[in-house]
Amino acid sequence: MLAPGPSASLAATGSPVPHFDQVPSVLMNFYLRRNIVATVNLDCKLDLKTIALHARNAEYNPKARFSPTRHRDDRVCSSFPLSQRFAAVIMRIRDPKTTALIFASGKMVVTGAKSEDDSRLASRKYARIVQKLGFDAKFLDFKIQNIVGSCDVKFPIRLEGLAYSHGSFSSYEPEVS
Repeated sequence: MLAPGPSASLAATGSPVPHFDQVPSVLMNFYLRRNIVATVNLDCKLDLKTIALHARNAEYNPKARFSPTRHRDDRVCSSFPLSQRFAAVIMRIRDPKTTALIFASGKMVVTGAKSEDDSRLASRKYARIVQKLGFDAKFLDFKIQNIVGSCDVKFPIRLEGLAYSHGSFSSYEPEVS
C-alpha cells in the first residue's frame, strides 16, 4: 500500500505511453525516477573474454560449473552452482549513465537510461566500443522494451480498489507475508 512519501511504480499497460519529451513540464516535476530498457542486435558473435579484458568498466563471470554437493543421506545433488555467475559481459558508461549486458550471441540489453534518446545514444556507444575491439558489430533492431517511471502522487492509492475498478486492463497481486 502506498502512502504519501513512498513512490508508486508506473509501467506500460498496453495504452500508449508518451515520450518523456512530450510530458508537460508541470508533470515532469512529479517524476522521481525513470528507467528505460532497450535491446539491440550487434549481428555478430562475440568473444566475451576479449571484451572483458580490453574494455574499460567491463566485468565478466562466465557460467559456473556445477559442483556436486552431498546431502545428509549421502545423495549427490548437482543443481546448485558454486557462486552467482552470469554469461554476459556487464559494461557501464558514465554519459549517459547506463549499464549494458552483452551476450556472446551479439545481443545486447541496455538499462538505466532516463530517456529514449539517451537509451539509443548509450546503445550506439556500446556498439562502437565493441567495434573498436575488432568485432564487426552492427546496430540492428534497436527496440525499447520497457519504460518504468516512479513518482510521489502526494496521496494514498488504494491498489485493491484501483485494480477492481480497472480490471479489464490491470492486475493486482498483493505479496503475502
